[in-house]
Amino acid sequence: MNPDFVTNYSFIIATDLPEKTMLRLAESCTHHKIPLVIIRIYGWMCYLRMQLPSYPVVESKPDNIIPDLRMSVPFAQLAAYANTFDLPSLDEHKFLHIPFVVLLVKAVQNWRKTAGVADDVIPTPKDKEGILKALNELKRRGVAGSNFQEASKFALRTYVPYRVPDEVEALLNDEKAANLTSDTSDFWVAIHGLREFRKKEGAGSYLPLVGTIPDMETESATFVDIKNVYNGKFEEDVKALYGHVQTALKSVGRDPESLTHDYLRHIVHNLFALRNFTFRTISEEYGADTANKELFMTTPLVDPNSDLKYYFLMRAADRFRTKHGHCPCSTLSQELEVELPEYEEIVNKLVEELGIAPNFISPGHILEFARWGGSAMHNMGAVLGGVAAQEIIKGVTQQWEPLNNTWIFNGMDATSAQLNL
Repeated sequence: MNPDFVTNYSFIIATDLPEKTMLRLAESCTHHKIPLVIIRIYGWMCYLRMQLPSYPVVESKPDNIIPDLRMSVPFAQLAAYANTFDLPSLDEHKFLHIPFVVLLVKAVQNWRKTAGVADDVIPTPKDKEGILKALNELKRRGVAGSNFQEASKFALRTYVPYRVPDEVEALLNDEKAANLTSDTSDFWVAIHGLREFRKKEGAGSYLPLVGTIPDMETESATFVDIKNVYNGKFEEDVKALYGHVQTALKSVGRDPESLTHDYLRHIVHNLFALRNFTFRTISEEYGADTANKELFMTTPLVDPNSDLKYYFLMRAADRFRTKHGHCPCSTLSQELEVELPEYEEIVNKLVEELGIAPNFISPGHILEFARWGGSAMHNMGAVLGGVAAQEIIKGVTQQWEPLNNTWIFNGMDATSAQLNL
């Protein structure tokens, strides 16, 4: 087989390959940076293995993103806007529709006065009670509004310090962002620009303002006003970021206009969802010196009841297949009792090689796996097909967080395990 045949494809999906063939295919895909997905059905077990070239994702769409509202350290436009609200002079209707952001900006200002601290002191969790007390003091007797309920809900954002997510921090500290070349991708040039922005405009702490705000209890016109305040700061920060990016592009001999404002807006809007995904290769997974033995020995994965056991059982079945040309107990000419002892020996040898004590997998599980004889259940195919399709779409579109890198489904108990092997 010509290993370079993989260059004819942009994405490869393989199923039911012998171990040696699978490893050769995986090595070729690694060399040519071709995405590869291995899928297997073995009785009541589904197996999915993703091997993708490392790639960044702008829209990883995590479940929870903390809104970037800057209420404890308001930027100039937000502070000026909050000062336009003279709370004592507002009628009841206007008072009940003050945006919670304004209420919290004022609560923090009043807390600083009461605490006798400077205007640049940032509240911390120990100041929680003081912030909530300052917020309650803004209320009017006998007047209860949803805007104050929202303010109480978001008060946490005033006394928890600004923090860049660990995944984004890892990008900012990555060598690809620090050491640009003419071949550096647009994504990493943008990350370099973010590094420079934080050093300068961000005073060593802040990244550009994301610019999106949550819904809030207020009048439509007021919501538009406060949205414009945040959007104005967002555009200002994107402009500053664009300047850093142009400087970086010039330094490596590239067209300074090659990254557009629209691309950088997209980066900043998704700032806290930026991710870079790397996948261990299948060769590393199978290598004696590179196998992830630490994972195999980590509790609770060494629990005999965990679905990790099916991974070892499948690997052992592949070794048996390499030697005999068929899966254990899969031919009518062989009685179960004939091939089972050899298969059990292979299982125990494999787990011992990977740093786990022999007999980690019970004889009952080995027997059950052998009884499947490598068969493929149609209902398992439906489950695996749906999951594989979803993960392949992620790999093709480079959106959402991909499965990294192995997924095993136990059809008997309807449980699954995601493993970074």
